[in-house]
Amino acid sequence: MYRNPSIAMALKRKIHDLARKIGEDILIMHVCGSHEWTITHYGVRELLPEEVDLRAGPGCPVCITPASDIDAAVKLALEGVVVATYGDMARAKGSKISLEEAKALGADVRIVFGVQDAIEMARREPGKEFLFFAVGMDTTAPATAYEILKEPPRNLSFLSTYRYTPAIQGNIMESNLLGEDAFIGAGHSATITGMKPYYEYFIRSLLY
Repeated sequence: MYRNPSIAMALKRKIHDLARKIGEDILIMHVCGSHEWTITHYGVRELLPEEVDLRAGPGCPVCITPASDIDAAVKLALEGVVVATYGDMARAKGSKISLEEAKALGADVRIVFGVQDAIEMARREPGKEFLFFAVGMDTTAPATAYEILKEPPRNLSFLSTYRYTPAIQGNIMESNLLGEDAFIGAGHSATITGMKPYYEYFIRSLLY
């Protein structure tokens, strides 16, 4: 649809008409890094009326991972534990260095595409201690939880930095610091959780 100019312009006119009917500024926040990439790449903000402020919220789970969690993974890596994690997580810097920089210092840091890769590595090398540095939102957490329930190799540990999207959006709504009028939800996350976890936050934000 976004590659069809006539449909795109029809949607633009509809949005402009609705904004005029509302007659006041509208703040919409998204909470997904992929949303921000798409909005910026395709120039969506330039198509919106000036009354509509489309703002980036907390998106990429790597970007909001506390430095203390990265420091913990770096410390274990430098102590000889094999740390398996995603490429973007390896590049994220803690209070001093990143896992990528720890690897340059001699640590065994391995890039994986998911928890299954870490499990297979640990099984192949039972004489080494492995750590899966898990990061993500509601979408990736269930796969890791499922593997933990299946009793993974005893030489594999987990450092979880997963974030729960409904609580993130709920805290933003309840704080009311920005006065947001609407959210563009993280569709991949809502596919896992459904809408029910959001209701309590919506209700509380309306009451207060």
